Amino acid sequence: MSSQFKRLTKVLAKSFKLDEAKLMASFRLANTDDIATVSKLRLRVFGDFIKSNDRDYLLWRYFGREEYPSTLWVFDYDGQVIAALGTEPVEVWFEDHIEPALKNMDAIVEPEFDGRGLGAWMTLALQDKHNCVLVIGGNEKSTSMLNKLFTSLPVRKNYKIILNVGGFLDQKIHNSLFIHLITPLVNFTASLYLNILWLLKSVPDNLTLSYFEDIDGLIKHVESPIGCIAKIKVVRTQAY
Repeated sequence: MSSQFKRLTKVLAKSFKLDEAKLMASFRLANTDDIATVSKLRLRVFGDFIKSNDRDYLLWRYFGREEYPSTLWVFDYDGQVIAALGTEPVEVWFEDHIEPALKNMDAIVEPEFDGRGLGAWMTLALQDKHNCVLVIGGNEKSTSMLNKLFTSLPVRKNYKIILNVGGFLDQKIHNSLFIHLITPLVNFTASLYLNILWLLKSVPDNLTLSYFEDIDGLIKHVESPIGCIAKIKVVRTQAY
């Protein structure tokens, strides 16, 4: 247990009026019975961003396939779930060494209990359980915490391309007939370019490129939440 985790555990236990052992036991793996509660918590935290099929999405993401076990952790307090933290299995490639790792995602805390350090504590609790923990992305609320708890890796490269230009053209060109005629051709060209780009990339053979309009299509057609265990390659960079 790191000194940082020990200190925060003492502070949080005092804040929640729990002994440290009880605090640790309150952070547990979720089961399918927790999904409805977690979905309601997500709705309170994220508002309209959460869709009506969120429960199905969470079941699919965290209980969809045992071979690739994404996990959902929850924190119980006074008989209710007040926080949750999702994880996903990944492998980190560093030179010739491959290290099994865990990627954090979907961390949420009940607004009433926000600001006590519970999100940071859950992150440190997972770091205490696993040799390698990663997090990719953040928001205005989490960036400061992540910078304190994690060591930054080289910046990830992102590639974006518009696959359906209909909406974009509709905003720029006020000619529905022209848009109707040109959209299929531009969409086909963009799709062809993306597939060629995909083929030129060095990716594992078991990764495929699929298109889905919404999460319902993803849940219906994809066998597992992640398709395969993701692999993140770390390269050395010169420090400036």
